Parts: sequence; structure tokens; C-alpha cells
Amino acid sequence: MSAVIVIIEHDRGELASASLEALSAARPVATQLGVPVVAAVCGGSDAMTGAIAATCSQYGASGRAQRDPLVHANPAASGTAVPE
Repeated sequence: MSAVIVIIEHDRGELASASLEALSAARPVATQLGVPVVAAVCGGSDAMTGAIAATCSQYGASGRAQRDPLVHANPAASGTAVPE
């Protein structure tokens, strides 16, 4: 299945405004291509991920939220990816 994927940035459930802007910008592109917009959410609890997905759906995202067990198995995985 093809889709326009938007990676959603958040800090403990607080969505970055750029993520919502990216979802809004993705909708006409996805419509033109005839594919859905999918919001990819990493990190957070099941409830947090679900709440973020609900907000993203208001901006045109479809699909479902899925919590990534690899991110949650290692708390350091949600920290800085590149050493400073």
C-alpha cells in the first residue's frame, strides 16, 4: 500500500506545530496521488499515542496508531540520537 507518511514530532504528547503543518500540507499531495496520509508517531504510552493519533486525524491523517515496542524497551532510544 502506498501512502504519504508524515513523521510526527512530539514532546511527551505535546505536538510540534510543524508536524500539524506537515499533515495539512500532505493532504492535497495524497489526494492528488490517490493515497492516504499516515502519521507515524514514535514514543509515548499507548494512551498518549492514541491521543496524538486522534489529533492527527483532525488534520487529515488516516490509519492507526501503533506503539513501537523497541523504542519503549530502551528508554535511551528516545533520547539524543547523535552524541553532542
